[in-house]
Amino acid sequence: ENALISSRINFLVNGDDLYKFQVENAKYDLFIRSILRMYGGAFDQFVNINESDIARKNSLNRMEIINLLKELDQLEILSYQKQTDQPLLTFTQPRYQIENLIIDKKYLEDRKEIYQQKMKGMLDFVESKYCRSVQLLEYFEETDAQKCGVCDICLQEKRNANQQLKSQMNLSILAILKLEKLTLKQLLNAIKLGSEKEKMDMIRLMLDTGVIDCTENLYHI
Repeated sequence: ENALISSRINFLVNGDDLYKFQVENAKYDLFIRSILRMYGGAFDQFVNINESDIARKNSLNRMEIINLLKELDQLEILSYQKQTDQPLLTFTQPRYQIENLIIDKKYLEDRKEIYQQKMKGMLDFVESKYCRSVQLLEYFEETDAQKCGVCDICLQEKRNANQQLKSQMNLSILAILKLEKLTLKQLLNAIKLGSEKEKMDMIRLMLDTGVIDCTENLYHI
């Protein structure tokens, strides 16, 4: 959550290393001493600081203090977190050093297997030739679901069934007219497949393509 968080510092080196750094870098010596006198406990944890107070103590302006703190942060002498009112993420566990990092091989293998199963399930869903809706409902253990009739699989099944019906009707009409010439009514009655509309559509198609012909209201090959 948004909250005004004061500037904070935490020394990353121990007392001996810090003293050695001060001896080798006189530029920071007095500045570090003033911080140590003003704020205790900075070796153990983050402590709140006020850059303006430090600036007055060192006869510098606030921006100069901020720049010095940033330099020490870059040198990894201390960690400097500037005042902010933005949301922050706080890790509740310490960060492991690489040499101490523990990797649970069994856990990784289990996670890998789970993701592989998820990936396989998605591929099966995409590649399956069964109703998408039924597949999803079966995943949630609804085994009595009916085909939706509107997914790509159901529509393709309808197209295939319709094409098969047309092919069978075509063969049926040819077989009927091969025996004798018939009127439209007789031909419609003789065709045992499809609805009245499907029969008429097929007859018109066969007439248009020249597969059958009509002479004096009699249909023939």
